[in-house]
Amino acid sequence: MKLVDIIVPVYNGFSDTQNCLTSLNESLKHNEIRCNVIIINDQSPNPELTHWLREFAVLHNCQLNENATNLGFVGTVNKGMSINANRDVILLNSDTVVANNWVDRMVDCAYSNPRSGTVTPVSNNATICSF
Repeated sequence: MKLVDIIVPVYNGFSDTQNCLTSLNESLKHNEIRCNVIIINDQSPNPELTHWLREFAVLHNCQLNENATNLGFVGTVNKGMSINANRDVILLNSDTVVANNWVDRMVDCAYSNPRSGTVTPVSNNATICSF
């Protein structure tokens, strides 16, 4: 069975991050695809968020990486994608709320055409991917 890494880069936004990770954890119960959740704390200036991420990762069996220095979004995402370079990856912004079998639907879409290299969902709040 396929295993997908879900990478969640985190810097700040305590309540947004809580909503994101809580919805992610709940939604994974509705997906057939197995997922490895990788949370990367990019040196958040919020100690309360850092503490919460550590507890959440232990409680929900997520992989938590903490950058020694702030790498920024691109550096953090690249670090996350290099962890398991042979796996498909979903990049999930920490202010995103997901639901239902979204992983299964994204993977189905990605593999529906052998020429697909990436899949980007639309959103009501995603700049160039908004509708």
